[in-house]
Amino acid sequence: EITCESSIYLQYNSKGYKIGFNGLARNITEKFLLEQKIKESETKYRHLFESSPYSIIIVNRNGKIIDCNPATERIFRKSMDSLINRNFVDVSMRPENLLPLFIQTYNSLIKGDVPEPIEAQILRLKDERKIWISINYSLVEIGDETVIQVIIQDITEKKLVEQSLKKSQEELKNLNKELEQKVKERTKDFIESEQQYRTTIDSLADPLHVLNKDLRIILVNEALKTWLSKLKIKTDLFGRKISEVFPFLPQHINEEYRQVFNTGVPLITTDITILPEIDVIAETRKIPIFSEGKVSQVITIIRDITESKRIEDQLKDSEEKFRSLYNNAEVGLFQT
Repeated sequence: EITCESSIYLQYNSKGYKIGFNGLARNITEKFLLEQKIKESETKYRHLFESSPYSIIIVNRNGKIIDCNPATERIFRKSMDSLINRNFVDVSMRPENLLPLFIQTYNSLIKGDVPEPIEAQILRLKDERKIWISINYSLVEIGDETVIQVIIQDITEKKLVEQSLKKSQEELKNLNKELEQKVKERTKDFIESEQQYRTTIDSLADPLHVLNKDLRIILVNEALKTWLSKLKIKTDLFGRKISEVFPFLPQHINEEYRQVFNTGVPLITTDITILPEIDVIAETRKIPIFSEGKVSQVITIIRDITESKRIEDQLKDSEEKFRSLYNNAEVGLFQT
C-alpha cells in the first residue's frame, strides 16, 4: 500500500476545445508516514503536556509566554489566559529579587547555555502562601523555532520534610553531645569508683574474688594472689571459670554459688581442700551483689583457718590428755 499525490488538468487543442486531460501522480508514502509520526508525536506530547503534574511553561526567544499547562494554574493559582502572550518579566512575583535571577537565566538560554536546575521559595500572591519550587530549563524545537521549556515542580512538602529531618538531626546531634558528656562524666565517676573499690578490696587481709552469673572470676584482690602463690596455684584468674582455676574443689561448690544467685541469701561454709603438699581448711563467705533487684555477682571472701584449726585440735588433744591423766592419777588431785 502506497500513498500518492496526484495532479489533473485539462488539455485543449489549437482551437481552444477540450480534448482530454493530463494527470501526474507522485509517491509520497515516506512523506505521509513521516507526517503521521510527527502528528502522533505531537499528540503524545500534548497529552503529556496537558496531564503533567508539573507546571510546563513555553517561552519564546522574545521572552513571551506562548503556552502553559493546567498544572501551572494549580501551582501558581493563576489562570492560563493571564499568563499566555505576556512577557515573563511582566508577571508579578515575590520576592522581587528573584526576577534578576530569572532574567540572567533567560539570557544564558538565549545564548544556548542551559543552566543547572534551581530551587527557590516564592510567595504565591493568590493565597499569600510561601511555596518551594524546583525549576528545570531546556531548549526544544517547535516547528522551525527554538523555544525555552520551563518545568516547575512544587517541592514544598519535600522541603518541609527536609527541614523537619534537619531539625531532628540537629536535636539528635545535640542529644548525642549531651549523652557523650554524660558518658564521660559517668565513666570518670566509674573509674574513680572502680579505683576506690579496688583500693578497698586490696586493703582487705582476707583473699577475695568476685564471680559473675557464668561463675567466671571478674575481680580478685592482692591477698588472694598472695595466698594462691603460697599454695603454688596459678594466679592467672581473670575471665576463667572457678572450676578451671580450682579443679580440686568438690562439685557442690558450684551448686552453692547457684543457690546464692537464685536465693540472694549469703552462705557461709567450711571446707577441707586436699592439695598435693598440704590440706587447707577454709571458711568461705559467699555474699550476693544485687543489680536492679537481681543477683548479678557474688563476692567470695576466703579465710584460711588451717592454722587455727590445727591449734584448736592441739588444744583439744592436750585437754583430753590432761583429763585422762587427771582421771587416772594414783595420788589425789584437786582444783582450787
